[in-house]
Amino acid sequence: SFELFFPTKKVGIFSVYGLGGLSTIISQSTPNKKEYFDYDLGIIGLSHQVRINDKNYIKSNLSFSDRVDTYQSAQKFSNYRTDNYYNNFNDYAISFSINMTSKLNAKNTLKTGIKYSKFYYNYFEESYNSFSPLKNIYTDDDGTTNQSQAYVSWKYRINSKFTLVNGLHFLQLDLNGHYVLEPRSAIKWQLNSTQSFSFAFGMHSRTEPFQTYLDVTRKGNDTVRLNQHLDFSKSRHYILSYDKILTENLFFKIEAYYQQLYNVPVAEDTSSSYSTLNYGAGYYKGKLVNEGTGRNYGIEITIDKKFYKSYFFLISASLFESKYTARDKVERNTAYNTNYVSNYIIGKEFWFGHKRKNMISTSIRVNWIGGRRYTPIDIERSRLYNYQINSKNEVYAKKMEDYYRIDIGVGYIHNHPKFNSELRLDIQNVTNRKNIFEMHYDPLTKDIEKTYQLGLIPVLSYRIEF
Repeated sequence: SFELFFPTKKVGIFSVYGLGGLSTIISQSTPNKKEYFDYDLGIIGLSHQVRINDKNYIKSNLSFSDRVDTYQSAQKFSNYRTDNYYNNFNDYAISFSINMTSKLNAKNTLKTGIKYSKFYYNYFEESYNSFSPLKNIYTDDDGTTNQSQAYVSWKYRINSKFTLVNGLHFLQLDLNGHYVLEPRSAIKWQLNSTQSFSFAFGMHSRTEPFQTYLDVTRKGNDTVRLNQHLDFSKSRHYILSYDKILTENLFFKIEAYYQQLYNVPVAEDTSSSYSTLNYGAGYYKGKLVNEGTGRNYGIEITIDKKFYKSYFFLISASLFESKYTARDKVERNTAYNTNYVSNYIIGKEFWFGHKRKNMISTSIRVNWIGGRRYTPIDIERSRLYNYQINSKNEVYAKKMEDYYRIDIGVGYIHNHPKFNSELRLDIQNVTNRKNIFEMHYDPLTKDIEKTYQLGLIPVLSYRIEF
């Protein structure tokens, strides 16, 4: 990654930035199943910010991004058959945004902005087995689409105690032919110099991954997109929060929220439990309709010690529920209803050397997350038919063991006359804990096998800052 700044005297500050990475993971939980995960990402952009006068400020951004997501698996069976699956999803986009902040007077501030994105996609997905020359091609599509967004936000300082923010957000996607205009509002009550309450309400729409709109079926000799005209998933968000400044550098926040989800794409089949709220935990091949619902609610607590006297720490914890309902009218846990998430991080710097030009930075991060939801495997029926059959009556009803991980890092920073350099070693999952990724039925062992997430990972990096 990199970011270069080019300040000017009259036309503001320009910056060029970029980020890139390649990732390959090979997983073989048993000798009978092998999986390959490849993920490549590249982003480059140009941003500009300029103050027009004492009351108006403009920031704009132009970026190009490219993403390639590839997955391949091979599953062996006792009759010498091998089932293969392969997908390759390639997206790249050109985006431009411009935002303007205008301080109209002491009580009123107006923010406006627009963002336009041109998306290019190329998707391919197939499955086949070693006994048949025929391949099942689920997706083989490429094309372009446009997405437009705009917003306006008005901040009104009623008096020294109350501040009101009202706004509108616009979203349009050409691929499905839908658009929406949504209101959002918040009010803040400043009790005193160290305490405040806030309440916010907003309506939010979400586009689905493009693969959802491009799923196809055959009608005679024609290929028809089943879900191209799906509407957006929609939700109403309610948030109540309390902020407290404990000391000059120590802050406390507690927040309660409720999200009412509706218009969610679900399987048209009234006996199906599929909802796009669980996207990533499974993908449905078939007709979808905007008749699903869901709800998320919970409480979050944050204690934040800002960097002061060479150290900082951050503690955050969340307790929540996440539910959904498909066309079968049964409310279930979503795949992501882990019920609790907590993160702890602390960092400390040690200066040394001539004129304190050198520094050792250290950090420790702990993640503790409730176990992932999963649908139990019907082991008796799976053995009978020799392939995995899940229990239809216990969709996401069970939880795996809790996810737990400790990361540590240490870096050496040297301040040169015109630049700084850092050599850093980060060790992810330093205890090499085996966190379960998934469970599946193995047709050769005729038993349930576990696949684990990555163990200990050392990452060595070198960075230069001018």
